[in-house]
Order: sequence, then structure tokens, then C-alpha cells
Amino acid sequence: MNKVDLILETILFTKNKFRGLLAAFLQDCLSRDFHIQVELNNLPCAVIFNDNNVLREEISLRIREAKPNIGFEHDTNDKLLQNLIFLFLVFSINDYPSNDEWESFLNQTHDVKRNIIMTGIKKIWMSYQEEIIENNLNNDTIVDNLPF
Repeated sequence: MNKVDLILETILFTKNKFRGLLAAFLQDCLSRDFHIQVELNNLPCAVIFNDNNVLREEISLRIREAKPNIGFEHDTNDKLLQNLIFLFLVFSINDYPSNDEWESFLNQTHDVKRNIIMTGIKKIWMSYQEEIIENNLNNDTIVDNLPF
């Protein structure tokens, strides 16, 4: 089964209020980890990416920890899935900020949700990559860790 279908099978899509619970859990964990106030829809790149422009281990670790703490069932051995869940969670909070908007999204057909998930993950990933490139282009020092 592909990753998008695995995401669609999570509780994020069966209980409309669970998305907010997972987001709050991640925000609290990352706020403690980085000693700053974290909001998923406004994360600085330094919180998301390590020095090698790779998604931080802390993000997938916190999603993994959500399973015993808040019952977020998923394959906890699949780090890629956890990173994709994180990217989609950020997208969904940006594009569906209210519970009503999220519930409207949840009422879409499986294929529509699937396409929105793929588009949303790509959209968030590209916006992060643009920010990294822009920061590196505006930096006066030599940068050797560009993502290309």
C-alpha cells in the first residue's frame, strides 16, 4: 500500500477533532525540545531541518511517541510515513484552519482526499525548500549544504 493510503487510514481522517490533538501534542513536544514557542503553521526552518537540510529526527520521533500517548495508530517503524504525516499536518492546518473546514475536507471522496494529500505534501515541501534556497542565496558565507 502506498504512503498516501496509509495516511488516509489513520485516525486523522476518521475523527475530525483528532488533527488538533495531534498538532497540539507535536507543538508542545517541539516547544520543549527547542525551547521556543512552536506553532506548526509557522515553524522556522531551523526547527524543521537539521544542518544537512534533512527533516529533523525529533519530528518523526514525536509522531512515533504520539502512538502510546494519544493513541495515534500508524507504523511507528516507518520514518518516511511519519515525515509525510508531519508535512500533511502542516498543510492541513494552513489550508483548513477551522474544524468546520477540516470536516468539510473529511467529507470529500477518497480520491479527492488522496489528491489533496499529495498536492499538500508537495506544496509544503516545496515552500520549505524555497525558504532554504532563499536563505542560502542571501547568506554572505559559502554554503555547501544546499539541497541540490
